[in-house]
Order: sequence, then C-alpha cells, then structure tokens
Amino acid sequence: MRILCGLTRGNRQPCHARKRSSPRNSAAEVLLCDTGVLLAAGNVKDHAHQACLRLLRHTEGPLLVPSPVLGEIGYLLQSRVGPQAEVTFLRSFDGDGFKVAELQGTDIGRMAELVETYLDLPLGIVDAAVAASPSASG
Repeated sequence: MRILCGLTRGNRQPCHARKRSSPRNSAAEVLLCDTGVLLAAGNVKDHAHQACLRLLRHTEGPLLVPSPVLGEIGYLLQSRVGPQAEVTFLRSFDGDGFKVAELQGTDIGRMAELVETYLDLPLGIVDAAVAASPSASG
C-alpha cells in the first residue's frame, strides 16, 4: 500500500509516498490521498499540479479519500479554484476513480490521540483522519 501524504504545509514540496514492502506483482497498489495532493491536482496554477496529477493517473490500484477530507477539499477547491473544480472532483468518484474511505468509531478515538499528541503542530481533524484511516494501516 502507498500512503500519499500530500504536500507539506510549510514549503509546499511534495512528500514522498511510503510503500509497504510487497512484491510488485502482488495485490494492486492502494493510494490514500489527503487534501494537499488533491488540491494540487485540481489547481493548474499549483507548482506541484503535474506531479500530483501524474501520480493519481498512473497508480494502478484504488485511490482512497478518507471521508473527512471531502469537506476540506470541497471548500478549498471551490474557494481557490472555482466551483467547476469542485464538480470535476466529485465526478471523479464515478467508475474507477476515487473511492471514499469511511472511518469507523474506533478511528475517532485514534484521531483524538493523534491530535492530542501533536498539539504543537496542530495536526487537526482531517490530517488525523488520514493517519487513523483503516486504509493507512493496511
């Protein structure tokens, strides 16, 4: 599984996707997407646009978006790029596009632990949801 950690907030440089060790020809890759990478892919003016778009288009397995990311990316696409970008993003959930990674009740407790642990960042609910998503742990 690959976890797409998106873009760092400070320098807006793409983070490296981490990959679990598994044979290349085993199960398809799974990519867990956060807001930063989705925003860059949806905004042609973002300097990481092409790299993020290429990554999303060339991943062989499912593209998972944790449910809390939806509200944040919707707001940011609409306010920074425009409402058509938001529509395009939502339509990308059809067919072989993005899939929603729903959180379970136990994930909320893990999110609280993460936010409390990283109070000095602050981590926030959406980033904690990405980290606590069942898809992040395999």
